[in-house]
Amino acid sequence: MFTGILAYADDDALLTPTSQAMRRMLSVICEKYMEFGVFFNATKSKCIMCTAPFSKMALDLANYSKFTFSGSEIEYVQSWADLGNIVSSTIWTTKTIS
Repeated sequence: MFTGILAYADDDALLTPTSQAMRRMLSVICEKYMEFGVFFNATKSKCIMCTAPFSKMALDLANYSKFTFSGSEIEYVQSWADLGNIVSSTIWTTKTIS
């Protein structure tokens, strides 16, 4: 099973194939952050579930597993702007933020 983390400055992107793997990764990240005195702000975090275009799962965010970090729920979104690019639940777009 692949899990990974992309990091740049103070931005992290966690990549996992399942919700169970995401829960485990969040647990490990929380533990390691605390060791170094780094705090994770769940209210500034977003969760995107990448699926095939037009799949029922992609259209129904309310039924996804909820993730929490330090007692705060992480919001699900269809797309989000990060590091000058727009990340989408179906693809990484070529759109950039002007």
